[in-house]
Order: sequence, then C-alpha cells, then structure tokens
Amino acid sequence: MGVSDHVENLAVHLPLFASWDSVYDVDIQRDIERYLYCEKFNTPAYEGAYGDQPKRWVDMSFIIRHTMASKEAREIKKRGK
Repeated sequence: MGVSDHVENLAVHLPLFASWDSVYDVDIQRDIERYLYCEKFNTPAYEGAYGDQPKRWVDMSFIIRHTMASKEAREIKKRGK
C-alpha cells in the first residue's frame, strides 16, 4: 500500500471523524500550487539545476506527482466501468 493509497483511505474516512479544516495545511497547499505552476510553465521551483533543489522539495514533488498520477488512474478506471 503506497502513500497515495493511505491518502485516499484517509480522504474517504475523514468525514466520519473530523473536519477537513483540522487537517488542511497551508504549507502543503503552497507546495501543491508551486508544483502545478512548475509543471505548467516548465520551470524549476528554485534557482538552479536538479541538484540545486532542496531535498525537501524534491521529496515533496515526487509525492505530489505520484499522488496525482494515482488519482488520475482511479478517475480513468471509474470512467471505464
């Protein structure tokens, strides 16, 4: 079970235990916005080449990419049913 599977499970069950406001994180939302901007305009998040990017950002961008790809795959699978 990957990270995105855990996120999906959390998203499905969260309304039973808490509100989205209690888990919403402004910093993570900014990371997602930064990722989408960089993806759309083909620009690095920070100055420099891949090796110059902060490790935290590189790790976060891989998590975001994997989660978005998993979500898209689930949506495609749903449409195919």
